[in-house]
Amino acid sequence: MRAMRNPVVPFGSLRRALVTKLRHHGDVLLAAPVLSALKHAAPQCEVDALVYADTAPMLAGHPVLAQLHTIDRQWKRLGLSQQAAAEWQLFSTLNARGYDLIVHLSVHRRGAWLVRLLRPRWSVAPRYTGWFWANSFTHYYPAQSNPDRHTVESNLDSLRALGYEPQTEDKR
Repeated sequence: MRAMRNPVVPFGSLRRALVTKLRHHGDVLLAAPVLSALKHAAPQCEVDALVYADTAPMLAGHPVLAQLHTIDRQWKRLGLSQQAAAEWQLFSTLNARGYDLIVHLSVHRRGAWLVRLLRPRWSVAPRYTGWFWANSFTHYYPAQSNPDRHTVESNLDSLRALGYEPQTEDKR
């Protein structure tokens, strides 16, 4: 298991980070404070995001984003060769960025695959079941289980698991 091999991430040395939120519009909007908090923790870091194409407007224009990458859910309707080409183009673009950190904010399996393929030094995701998931990330945080706790706080738990305590201004 790779979890907690690196108990605290040295935020001052991060060059590039990718935050992934592969969910619906509201969920993506509630992930925006993670981008701000990450940039606050590592001002020198280029922060990118990966979301579904239809949810990209939720983060477009976010002041800390260096790049916004998208997955189009319609790719699966293109046929196998065109879908593979689109996926390869996305992977190539992400791989060229050379991420030090991936913050995955859902239990979507694509996050585990991305971490395994992109090989960042650090990665964090919600705790989830299964060998493949458990051996994909370096750090884990509790998946949201308390309905009285705001989703923004649950998303920010990803950074707490890496050793950064978000500040009040990060939560806007």
